[in-house]
Amino acid sequence: MLKATETHYSNRSPISVTTNYLSETLPGPCIIEVNEIRKTRCSLCTITATMKQHSSLTTRFKRKDNQQSLTIPPPPSSVDKYEHNDYNVKCYAIIILGSEFNKKYNQQQGQQSSIPTIIHPNACTAPSIEMMEPVQIVYDNEITLEILMDLSRKKEKNSAEAHHAISFLDGRPIDSLALSFFAAVFRHPLNTLTGRQDLLGNETTWKPTFQMDVQFKNPIPPNTRYVLATIIAPHLIEGRFDTDGWIFSPDGTLLATAKHHGLVIPRSQRQGITAEKPITWDIKKPSSSPRLHSKL
Repeated sequence: MLKATETHYSNRSPISVTTNYLSETLPGPCIIEVNEIRKTRCSLCTITATMKQHSSLTTRFKRKDNQQSLTIPPPPSSVDKYEHNDYNVKCYAIIILGSEFNKKYNQQQGQQSSIPTIIHPNACTAPSIEMMEPVQIVYDNEITLEILMDLSRKKEKNSAEAHHAISFLDGRPIDSLALSFFAAVFRHPLNTLTGRQDLLGNETTWKPTFQMDVQFKNPIPPNTRYVLATIIAPHLIEGRFDTDGWIFSPDGTLLATAKHHGLVIPRSQRQGITAEKPITWDIKKPSSSPRLHSKL
């Protein structure tokens, strides 16, 4: 949805993305509707983006062999053939874009912003990469990321937090789209709690996010190939969790913050209707030395 929005507003950079996940999204075609709520040349631009999928796109699982039967209707060949009543809303996002006019004007005039940068002394700082080890993240039998993780945190009880270094496997530079992607792909902090895997592990619980908010803080330095990230889960109450995340450039500059609200659901409650399992983490060293790890 962010990519679709940036296509229409290429001269503006994202400030924040607040996404509400309304129902399960399935593999297959989708429609993204972009609506402009407010736009001015010298101020912020507020956009809504809605992702829809055809109502006939369904997933059915057999209880015994868990084999999937997927029906994928073809997407409309033109806007005129798009019937919005035939589509169900899956995700809804409010996207705020910044004003490029003031930024360009200040650069042309050689002016600096008169508003100071203030960071609380107890604010989260970039994690150290020295204690991190290579891990693999597998989704739908594909590996697209190179990830390091501080595995020493798993030894600490009652510390629901995870620390990562993340890059793309093909070495592409990091952009705003990548930051929003990284904000959603992480090892869940609740999975790192020692002695709680029988109750909170991936094999026993499903942890869907129903709301995610990403705020972009500083411009991404050119040719940034990896980022550092910290995510913590301060609360799990009445089956609802919240997480706070911070994404940094290699030099420690804060690039974005992320907040999740979600549920912890026992997988036993979804027997017979469970969709494919979430992203699988393999806490083992990859067979070959990752490019990210070898450069650090």
